[in-house]
Amino acid sequence: MNLYRSAALRWRRCAKLVMGLLACPAFAEVVWQEDFEGAGDKFPPITVVYRGKEPKKWIHIPSKEAAFGKQALYMESSDEAQWMFLLVNIPAEQLKGKRMRLTAWVKSDFPGKAEAMVTDGYSCDAGPGKIGAVTVKGKNWERLVVEGPRTPGKMAGFAVGLGYGAKGASMLIDNVKFECADELPPLPDVKAVGTKWVEMRKMASQRKRFEALTGSWMRDAALGLPVDSAMLKRLVNARNGYRTGAMTPADAETVAVSRQYALEAKIVEPSVEFDVTTPVSAGTSPELDVVMPINGYDAKILLIRNHSGRTQYFSPRWMAGKGGPVPVLRRMIPVDGFFDAMPVLPFGNVFEVADGETKGIWIDIRSRDVKPGVYQGMLKFVPLDPVSVPEIRVPVRQTVADLVSPKELPVAVFCWDYGVAKDQTDYEFLRNARVNVFHVCESLPTKDSPNWEKSDLKKILDQVDANGDRGKVFFFLENWFTNDAKEWNSDLDRYYTGIGAYMKSRGYGYDSFVIHCFDEVLNDKFFDRARRIKQLDPKLRIFSDPPPASAEQLKRFTPYLDYYCLGSWFLMEDDNNGNKAVELLRSTGKPLWIYECDSQPAHALDFYRRMALNSVQRKWDGFTFWALKGLAFRHMSITPEPGVVNYGLTYLDENGVRYPSRRWALWELGIDDYALFTALREKGIDFSAEVRAMYETKGAAGLDRAMEAFKKEKLKQFIPGK
Repeated sequence: MNLYRSAALRWRRCAKLVMGLLACPAFAEVVWQEDFEGAGDKFPPITVVYRGKEPKKWIHIPSKEAAFGKQALYMESSDEAQWMFLLVNIPAEQLKGKRMRLTAWVKSDFPGKAEAMVTDGYSCDAGPGKIGAVTVKGKNWERLVVEGPRTPGKMAGFAVGLGYGAKGASMLIDNVKFECADELPPLPDVKAVGTKWVEMRKMASQRKRFEALTGSWMRDAALGLPVDSAMLKRLVNARNGYRTGAMTPADAETVAVSRQYALEAKIVEPSVEFDVTTPVSAGTSPELDVVMPINGYDAKILLIRNHSGRTQYFSPRWMAGKGGPVPVLRRMIPVDGFFDAMPVLPFGNVFEVADGETKGIWIDIRSRDVKPGVYQGMLKFVPLDPVSVPEIRVPVRQTVADLVSPKELPVAVFCWDYGVAKDQTDYEFLRNARVNVFHVCESLPTKDSPNWEKSDLKKILDQVDANGDRGKVFFFLENWFTNDAKEWNSDLDRYYTGIGAYMKSRGYGYDSFVIHCFDEVLNDKFFDRARRIKQLDPKLRIFSDPPPASAEQLKRFTPYLDYYCLGSWFLMEDDNNGNKAVELLRSTGKPLWIYECDSQPAHALDFYRRMALNSVQRKWDGFTFWALKGLAFRHMSITPEPGVVNYGLTYLDENGVRYPSRRWALWELGIDDYALFTALREKGIDFSAEVRAMYETKGAAGLDRAMEAFKKEKLKQFIPGK
């Protein structure tokens, strides 16, 4: 060991500059130097700061893995340690000269946290006065150099070690030197020789984590899940070397990089089916690259699988590029075994992924009123335990083409909402998804004429007018009292003779609403009362969602019905019978909608994702779902009553704010597809062949991929600079 304090080595050196200029002699005094070749108990002191505890000294451990010579200093931070440094304070009387320099050779398994620093006038643990700090960039031996001015008459301090946040990190330190002079000589170009010894000391906590990681991979393999077999072999070999003290350099490297294998993450299509056991390919670098028109909508799912041996917690961050919209993140919460509920996950909040499980984060990307251009940013998922798992980074590239996708569609978009549009927040929720049909449920006043001023109809008309949507939306008047009445009566007369007049008084014509008074029936009662309504006011239009029926059964109703909405089960049965019923209804020239009723979480995602596409291909005039909300309310806690089936496409959070299910989001993606088709058609672009091919595509995820390729191909001509 060579230790120099106030009586230190002095030396002089002169050199000629390459250009022929003479350099002034530079003199440097080595004030402090240590090569760690002696006994560990004689090493200089190391200071460790623990959470909520006073600083204390750390027991030194010599290591046979060195940059030079035969030995270096090994240190390792515990789970509780905030930082750990070889900390040296040098009194002012031992310092001469105007400049000072620290050099240290360092190797660490935690790049970015292994560092060296120098202070002027203060100790390094005091905070102020730092003149510089540098960190290691890789995992091999590196020379850290910090140089700067000093204040005459003031003390100096330096530190080499592990900084804040490096819990469980290890570090080797060798050949530390602190110099002081008016002018410091240049450093020689030296490379670390190194040794073949592999440092095997690790704390119990780190060993536990590595064992957990290896065990998690082995568990997936035992379950028959696809794993990286080569990486699994490396993990097992390193674990065995860990246990026996016979680690090889390759094993040590595996341990050093194992943290990055504690998590697996990748971006998948929004319709991809997954559960908590779904494997995620190791080594995948998730990135998101979408192309869309103005007013477009796209989404992806970030799958995260945790192998760390403990539940991990993450906080999402957004690093914005120049301008551009900010993505919206949503948790994906299982309902009835399906990842369906999707409340917003605000940036800065925390979400968890249990050990051995896969979770999904829905990434919502929109371009409403966004100018054309390319927008980039970075999604960061910062772990609260950075020692166990790495940060997940997802580069986001959003290209907005110079093509405007219409906010209003030439087709009916409806989801039985049961009057929620009376609330402004719900109204905006529906309109942002391009819903243009509002549901009005009324009970029949008796004895006196209907009091329209106190009706739900008035409230919704007022809401539409307040939002400037007059002429953009349609009204679906559901009147069950027509079916419930045992006999036709004067109350019904007053309602049906008055509804047209009231709508006219509000500035709305007969073409702005339809009446739904019988549900999924074609019986005599419906026939008689439809005919009676037409007698009272022939301009009134009546809606029917008939059960599967033949053309003959439908024929007698067609003079009295004006809108038809066919369920998927109707279409399947009619297809088996030659499509005669659909042909009859098309021949009337009246609007023909389609709908799906069984909208529970277990329902196939394909129904939602491709409903709009089916409407384009088969030329339906509207597409709908029953229903917006469930028969029994289930909020964020997802605790249904036993035996209750939820048919709702949305949920409410603990504050009563509506948020989508995955089913709703896939339906909305289809609506956005329809809007893009509309924009392309207005430009005279033919896409019939592509739509036909997508219509024949199997599965919702297959449609996702086909639609993504379609967007990139059709929109490239509208991308600025392309």
